[in-house]
Amino acid sequence: MYYYDDKELKSAKQVTINSSLSLETDVTSAKVLECNKKPKRVFQGQTHGHEGFLLNRNLGLKTLKKYPDYAEVLKPFLIGDELVAAVGAQPSRLVIDFTLLDVMKAATYKELFQRIEMMVLPDRKEKGEKQEEENKEALKKNPKAKVNKHHINFLNKWWKLSYGREDMLEELKKLKRFISIPEYSKRQIFEFISTEINPNAKLMVFTLDDYYSFGIIQSRFHWDWLVNKGATLAHDTYSYTTNTVWDTFPWPQMPTQKQVEKVAEAAMKLHHQRTKTLKEHNMTLRDLYRLLEQPGKNPIKDLHAVLDKAVMEAYGFDEKKDVLSQLLELNLSVVAKEDQPAEQAGKKESVQSPGWPEHIKGKEKFITDDCVKFEG
Repeated sequence: MYYYDDKELKSAKQVTINSSLSLETDVTSAKVLECNKKPKRVFQGQTHGHEGFLLNRNLGLKTLKKYPDYAEVLKPFLIGDELVAAVGAQPSRLVIDFTLLDVMKAATYKELFQRIEMMVLPDRKEKGEKQEEENKEALKKNPKAKVNKHHINFLNKWWKLSYGREDMLEELKKLKRFISIPEYSKRQIFEFISTEINPNAKLMVFTLDDYYSFGIIQSRFHWDWLVNKGATLAHDTYSYTTNTVWDTFPWPQMPTQKQVEKVAEAAMKLHHQRTKTLKEHNMTLRDLYRLLEQPGKNPIKDLHAVLDKAVMEAYGFDEKKDVLSQLLELNLSVVAKEDQPAEQAGKKESVQSPGWPEHIKGKEKFITDDCVKFEG
């Protein structure tokens, strides 16, 4: 976890840690930032809801070879464990994704549609009808009773995944890659993934594609915030919760052109060297980041330190002060600006939402096609 500073980790064992797991700062008072919620940039991946939607890798590739046009709806389906623990982060399954199609269009993919019709429809019909009966009985006893309708809703759109995340797919249409991390993670492993791969519900999806954004998200600042604001599970595993982590995490508010480019360049070097190392040594991301937890020199650890320094400068923080206290102060400052009445000073002070700053030029230089791709 805290591989970036061995001395800090050692000293941490000698002091009392407060309820927020921070050595110095309790960040539970941080508030939701409206600029982080709109536009929406973080999504949970897709929930298929039935095994009938899934094809193993061999069958999926065989189907695509026979029907190349099926690639529009038969997608590699990546889960969190595969991202960090499979060499090349390769998906082992493909998913039939009719999320954005009506039933008439879906039926044109005949072989896939028939599979769903045979395997998924009967189950959804049975569960939907059963729920209808249960609701009728509940309403007879109490006309004000709250009833469940999820199985009924699944039946009404039986050819679609249970939760296909239409809003996420619409955002991914605009990109060639996105940033992701497993929903539950022990380590700060964020990665670019091709939009030709569909993310499973066990992945968090950040619809950002530039290296500045990657640099902020991959930095110790974001990870420290996640550790202190996300849900903590057993065995030092942290849950990425959108409302408590992302919605409260403040981004640098007025970074300069030089500062943004410095973060982007450091992030690009880290990502390129990390990718090269994984390929050269046939390692997984988990293998690599376990090594970073060990003492001693490590070139990837050094690149993380360079990135963290660049991010520190972009924030304008004092490196001698506690990072979390400065992030909390910035969070509350952004909230105050958002709450400021427009007429108070003629107009509201602008706030910087997540992503590449609007006032900074040259974003295209820091978007490449370097990402996890399906090796079919």
